[in-house]
Amino acid sequence: METGMLPNNFSILFMDILAAIVTSIWFSVGVLAQVSGEDGKAMALRPNVVKITASLAQGMAPQTGFGFIVGQQQNRFVVVTANHVVRGDDPGSEDKTPLITFFQNQGSQARGTLETVGLPTGHGDLAVILVPNPGSATFVTDAVDGTPPERGLRVWIIGRGGGWNIPASPGIVVSTDPFTQSIQVENLAARVGSSGGPLVSSKGIVGMVVNDDGLYSEAIPISAIRTQVSEKWHYIWQLTDAAAASVTPSSAISALAPVNNTSVEATGGVFSCEYENSLKSLAGSISTSLVFQNVRSKDISLFWLNYGGEREFYYTVRPGAQYSLSTYISHPWVVVDEQGRCLELVLPGKFTTKVDVR
Repeated sequence: METGMLPNNFSILFMDILAAIVTSIWFSVGVLAQVSGEDGKAMALRPNVVKITASLAQGMAPQTGFGFIVGQQQNRFVVVTANHVVRGDDPGSEDKTPLITFFQNQGSQARGTLETVGLPTGHGDLAVILVPNPGSATFVTDAVDGTPPERGLRVWIIGRGGGWNIPASPGIVVSTDPFTQSIQVENLAARVGSSGGPLVSSKGIVGMVVNDDGLYSEAIPISAIRTQVSEKWHYIWQLTDAAAASVTPSSAISALAPVNNTSVEATGGVFSCEYENSLKSLAGSISTSLVFQNVRSKDISLFWLNYGGEREFYYTVRPGAQYSLSTYISHPWVVVDEQGRCLELVLPGKFTTKVDVR
């Protein structure tokens, strides 16, 4: 054997290893491009999207659609979807407990509760479902593209064919209807069963797909959904403008950090009681109002967490009653039952104006 020559079997082994390395690098580059490209935001928002299976009447085959999470109150997610996904045209044709499948737990389903609120097809096409958190599901809060969609904007849909599929090619915004504000999109590649899925730009959610006539797809703008769900129906809304979010909280504690509490854009929210010992009030300069509605069968009591993080009793709300108070966005509140056990931890904010205590 000449000096510098490799044995034949070693050459083969070397070439195999080199090929494996090249394949691995190629695959990694492909995945990175997939997540970091223009559709990277859509990829990142898949955990927000749920599949909905609804049976509208006896004898009818179940139909599927999608929805997306906009907030969490106690242990239940607030999910928005197209009204026609869970309700039919005939009186009483609706599924009050549709089956919900989460992206992070696709092997099982949970029963949701269809809320009585809703806007019919052609007049908003919007519904709300409350879904218990199975324990493994999370969602991204910096999810909204707050810029009004303009002609030529490239957009993607999450949800086709019963899965969390995202088309490789984007749709293009054609126009926004000046009367209904609905977004018209061409080449979106939406399919039957895509209704309720979010319409996503490279920056975040711009709307919800509600119709596709083969020529154009139609979507409700996210601003209209937020106004209806948060301000008119008073459900919690925790989605924020992705472009305006300078810091993405890594936990509920960081979400409640002073830098966010005192911001005029603070959204607030309802959080787990486990964080009570980590919170205290900060000097307030941005005032707001907060309404507590007691929908329980027993009294609830409201406590302010003072500047030392200690509870200070404020008011007792009787069953079926509500109480409105003035506060600051940097002042946390604790709702307790008759035994003093924490039910909810509430941080006032831009989109937390009313809390239904269940």
